[in-house]
Amino acid sequence: MVDNFLSAKANLGTSPPIDQLNATLSSATALRRHLCDGLRHPLGQGENDGSIADRQQRRLAELELEKYAFVLLSQLESHMAVPGQLVSGSMMWVGAMRAAHNAIIHLSLSQWEVNECNAVSKDLE
Repeated sequence: MVDNFLSAKANLGTSPPIDQLNATLSSATALRRHLCDGLRHPLGQGENDGSIADRQQRRLAELELEKYAFVLLSQLESHMAVPGQLVSGSMMWVGAMRAAHNAIIHLSLSQWEVNECNAVSKDLE
């Protein structure tokens, strides 16, 4: 999962196409979801310093993925705001809905209106 994200990120150029931005965003979303799932479990009694440090590193990585997803969403929005940048017709909507779906998942992972975000996310699948 980490390798997929790093590979997708490395393949982005200075002006990547929308489908490449969406692929990288999807990879970042999957990785962040994986990290968040691992962080949902409370610390147990007697956790050693190594496991606490590992948990802190995971939390920092999760926060960085959240910030990076915002950057990717901003780049996607910039593409969509420029006339002629998008493929017309159904491809435009596919890219926009895919970006919206990932954005909603990130909101849910940030614990903002989780039930509503999950319902919207299921509708966008």
